[in-house]
Amino acid sequence: MSQPETGAGAPKTDSSSSLGRFPQAVFNYGLGAVLPKILSFLLIPLYTAYLTPTDYGILDLAASLGLLLTVAMRFGLPGAVTRFYYDFGEGEGLRDYVSTITWALLGTGLTVAGLVLAVGPWTIERILPGLAYFPYVVLVVLAATVEGPTELQRRLIRAREQSGYSARLTTTMALVTLSLTVFFVAGLRWGAMGHLIGSLLASSIFLLQATWYLRRDIKGSFRWALLAPSFAYASGILPSKLVGNIEPVVTRSILTHTNTLAAVGLLAVAVRFTQPLNILLVAFNSAYEPFYFSTRLEETPESLERLRVLGRSVWTTALGAALGVALTGPIAVELMTPLTYHGAAWLVPILTLAFLARVVYNLLGMEIFFSKRTFLVPMVSAASAVAVIVTAALTARPFGAAGVAWATVAGALTAAVLAAVAAAYTVRLPHDWWSLGRSTVLAVGIAVVHRFLPGDGLGLRIALAGAALLAFPALLWLTGDPTVREALTWLRHRRRPAPATTPKDDVR
Repeated sequence: MSQPETGAGAPKTDSSSSLGRFPQAVFNYGLGAVLPKILSFLLIPLYTAYLTPTDYGILDLAASLGLLLTVAMRFGLPGAVTRFYYDFGEGEGLRDYVSTITWALLGTGLTVAGLVLAVGPWTIERILPGLAYFPYVVLVVLAATVEGPTELQRRLIRAREQSGYSARLTTTMALVTLSLTVFFVAGLRWGAMGHLIGSLLASSIFLLQATWYLRRDIKGSFRWALLAPSFAYASGILPSKLVGNIEPVVTRSILTHTNTLAAVGLLAVAVRFTQPLNILLVAFNSAYEPFYFSTRLEETPESLERLRVLGRSVWTTALGAALGVALTGPIAVELMTPLTYHGAAWLVPILTLAFLARVVYNLLGMEIFFSKRTFLVPMVSAASAVAVIVTAALTARPFGAAGVAWATVAGALTAAVLAAVAAAYTVRLPHDWWSLGRSTVLAVGIAVVHRFLPGDGLGLRIALAGAALLAFPALLWLTGDPTVREALTWLRHRRRPAPATTPKDDVR
């Protein structure tokens, strides 16, 4: 089969109905992430009781290395599947395409794994002190190798808008993973190694599940002609993803060399307390990507207006979520962890700023992927990584984990600004700048006022944080912001019985 033309065989989608499905998709993707993350969050007291800050530091180094290896093994190909699915649609062409990508992923994965296992004994501990080649690096390499088909499945589920199935699958995967890690960490008391072993076993189980889901999709033929355009698309994405995932490895290396593994562990715990924001970001991006692609294909003023409304709603929601985590996160750290972890408390508000910058990047940067101008992505990622690494190098020694947290913010802001500039050259969305600015000023004002209020006792701190959170939607309502009213209308609509339809989430 020759290289597909854009739009050939793609499923036709009514984007006005997609706008109606978007909140439901966000809910489903969010639910699939929220339930496991809630369980993981509730287990923080258990983990911190059995794992030391140094253990958390080892796990954070392992996670950073694992993400980098995963990106290198996948070579950006799963991201190409998300985009080219709309060119093929369902049928023989898609089966050939998925089969081709599957074989390519197998080849790249085994190649990268072999190289790392070969050179790791002489290099890894020099770069990441404290992360022993055996057992930690070996376990990380094995886990990254078996996760390729799982990610391919996840991309197809998203493209097919099977958000309900995605929620069920993600929840099940997390429950199995948590059960196994708790068994090895708390039951057998194997520390950081036990956590990695549990994760590897869970990944192996879901390798089998992903193979079952893909059983029909991988019955096609391998075709070099189908692989070439995907490599071309991925070549624009891969450098940015590599740079983006090299960045945490470098910053953790800097922090470990200038400080201790325990400092890395405190940063890792602070990141865990920002999990609600990551859940929201992942859910939004999972639902926004197919909606944005299908809506932009219309190229009408009405479609741009729908994107404007959605962008305003997403930003206001993100501000409220960031405000909530920034105000309550430090309290939660002190309540849920031993004294040795309390240094992570004031890292949480810093990290919420990085979340807001990532929301801006995802809102505006999607145009880069839709227009297939992926050559811009590595430029943005490289600039972001430079900002992070330079800031970390300057601040890690005097400020420790807080310096690396601020470096994360610097990198996210750099990416957001550059993505906005790049997107502006392709399409000018009619953003509601007045509403965006108003909600931002209100959120910042509430945070500043709360910062200077007295709060010596725990009860008073909790009460002040709660009052500040309630003030945000109240002030939005009083100032006439449309987002709150639209949210109430959507909630009222959800209470009405929906007409019977054929579920889109049926899985073969």
